[in-house]
Amino acid sequence: MFVPHKPWYFEKYTDFFDQDGTLLGFEIDDQVYILDEYGGWVDQQGCYYNSNCEPDGWLLPDGKEEILHYDKNKKLIRSYRLQDLDWLNQQDHYRKRRQSAVKQIQILEKLGWDLTKITI
Repeated sequence: MFVPHKPWYFEKYTDFFDQDGTLLGFEIDDQVYILDEYGGWVDQQGCYYNSNCEPDGWLLPDGKEEILHYDKNKKLIRSYRLQDLDWLNQQDHYRKRRQSAVKQIQILEKLGWDLTKITI
């Protein structure tokens, strides 16, 4: 349930901006990580990192409609309704968009198109 954090994975990244140039988060290997209001983020395993890239607990789904927030000592801090975590929903939205774009690029390359990088 509590997967070990891997802060070294986040040493090299590309900043991720919206169409207005506002920093939303960062990207590593076509995976988008959206920053929360404190500059922290959560990886795909539910590991939460603070704005200094330090392990700072976990955000884990309860299997229903809530996300459970645990601190570094695995103590439950509180629960959130998934719909209230806009930054996490936004991260999922960009992840799906990125996956869709990658699939489209693969299809076009199979058809002989020479594509390098697409910004979405």
